[in-house]
Amino acid sequence: MSVNVYYKKVSSTTDVATIQAITRQLLDVLIANEQVQLSKVIPLKVHFGEAKNVTYLKSDNYLGVIDYLKEREIESCYIETSVLYGGQRYKQELHAKTAEEHGFTSF
Repeated sequence: MSVNVYYKKVSSTTDVATIQAITRQLLDVLIANEQVQLSKVIPLKVHFGEAKNVTYLKSDNYLGVIDYLKEREIESCYIETSVLYGGQRYKQELHAKTAEEHGFTSF
């Protein structure tokens, strides 16, 4: 099975507005080229990051996707998985606290 990968190069210095615009462009290309039919509910799999960690995608980077879906009246939410090892993502309350601290609240 072959799979097409769509991407645009960004760096750690690429501003959020540019990332949001690129995201929207890539979604348009993906949907057109792959003839994707969007459902009425699409969850966004994200990584909230660990406490005191800065190497995760910030919540603002997802706003391009969120706005894209909202404009098409598609419901969405963040989803993430807990972990088996220690840390804040091990317990539900601490996991939710980390999500909130890193800007992953309802939209």
